[in-house]
Amino acid sequence: MTPGDSLIVRIAVSYPQVTVTQARALPVGKKVLVVGVTLNNVLAFGDSTVHLADTSAAILVTGVRALVFPGDSVRMLGTRRTRSGESTLDNPRVFTLAAGTAAPARQVNTRWRRARIMRGSMPHS
Repeated sequence: MTPGDSLIVRIAVSYPQVTVTQARALPVGKKVLVVGVTLNNVLAFGDSTVHLADTSAAILVTGVRALVFPGDSVRMLGTRRTRSGESTLDNPRVFTLAAGTAAPARQVNTRWRRARIMRGSMPHS
């Protein structure tokens, strides 16, 4: 540097990014970033909740205002809360990283299961 030169310093400040297991263990009120895959559509239960999973666990996310679909890869910035005694992530800001490619859930019943067992393609349990 020489006299008259300018020095620019950029500092990024963010909330900590944690796994779902770590988020579930945090104290109520802590704001964090969690990355995972959505397991259901935001409209599935009629109450703006989404289940978010990563490789460590899953967590219920409440107050979701963004439209998400099963299999979407997302980063959520939310506040750790509790609902019915379970850890939740509340009122998140949702950043979609990739659109979901999850296949829709297949409806099964006892007739379908019995047919699979009879064909030998499903073990008895």
